[in-house]
Amino acid sequence: MKQSGRLENRSGIPMRSIILSCLLLSCLMVPEAVHAVEEGAEGDATFERPLIARPATTTRKLNMDVYGTYVDGLALQEAKDFRGWTVGLDFTLPISRWMQLRLLMPVRTEGKAVITAGDIDSDIKGWSGIFDFGTLFFEHQLTGRDGGPGRFAYSLGLGWRTGVLETDTPDKYNHQGRNALLGVRYERRFSGGSTALLDAQYRYYEVSDDLNPASLHHDTFNFIRLTGTWMGPRRGVFRPAVELNSEFVPKGYIALSIVPEVFFRPANAFEIKVGVAAGLTSDAPDWGTEMRATILF
Repeated sequence: MKQSGRLENRSGIPMRSIILSCLLLSCLMVPEAVHAVEEGAEGDATFERPLIARPATTTRKLNMDVYGTYVDGLALQEAKDFRGWTVGLDFTLPISRWMQLRLLMPVRTEGKAVITAGDIDSDIKGWSGIFDFGTLFFEHQLTGRDGGPGRFAYSLGLGWRTGVLETDTPDKYNHQGRNALLGVRYERRFSGGSTALLDAQYRYYEVSDDLNPASLHHDTFNFIRLTGTWMGPRRGVFRPAVELNSEFVPKGYIALSIVPEVFFRPANAFEIKVGVAAGLTSDAPDWGTEMRATILF
């Protein structure tokens, strides 16, 4: 395995500088969001999205997610039974009424796992995500522009690893890697206030490092995620949801999980979402949890 020294991207800019810049940007935005909440801003129902699937409807205003995830029992290429957490930022910026840009930026991961070569217990930590790289998306809503109940959209994305994950061995995870993403989404809104989502995403990982859960010998691999979501009608400040999420790597990995969720929206421009995942197949993590705080600007 190759090893990496400084935490840099291909342009030579230290990735810690990029991450700190994103954190600074989010801190500068928070006062504006708090002001919007205090003033009772009209808000935007399109930013009300679940934890995994993305709606087909584009957002009308800039919004930011601060998220944290915990997983127990995740399989990696050269490690098993990873249990740990990741925190990050997720920005969505409308560039027209039907198009938007999204920047996903994992910030920090820490956890423990068993290195398969020798069954060695090891910490795994660093300024990076695991399967999620720093990714820039272009998202385009194609149908449902007239306000109809059925809406369809696609997304294109390019990702790059934002840093290495250190272990207690000489090996480093994510010391190289990039991916390309293609997604299609369907959204159906019902008269009773509930919403159904279907989200399919294909990822092509090129020269990834220590990620492929289906093979010890191939760092380039295909990854498919299919998610079906039901969001119930709002009841005051709460809204229930449930997601069925499936992840596939051809020739060896099928992870299926169910995620009940609850949304808490105390103000038009602020929402908290919490979900608990339960694995349904042997390849899926045993359980996990995620929380997202969404701020609308």
